[in-house]
Amino acid sequence: MTIKDWEEHKVQRLLDLAYLTQLYNFIEDAVLNFKSCLIASVGNKCATVVIAIVYMMFKFKWNVHKTLEYICSRKTDIEITKTIIKQLQQLE
Repeated sequence: MTIKDWEEHKVQRLLDLAYLTQLYNFIEDAVLNFKSCLIASVGNKCATVVIAIVYMMFKFKWNVHKTLEYICSRKTDIEITKTIIKQLQQLE
């Protein structure tokens, strides 16, 4: 799955529930079929983390705070803007 419409620190489709469900289903399908799923971006630290956060929020029914706490415990150099955090809170 290729995501082409996310710019650095601007995640336009973050509140598009149908699109986020498609992302979740893509990752979950890989997990359930014992396949790998690499979330990678060339030069964009924000989008990859946001995709992982959205997946975990959907999968584990976690709120933004708990998900960010978990992600930050695994990777300390993430960069997420306040705007994206507010959008994630709206998604909650």
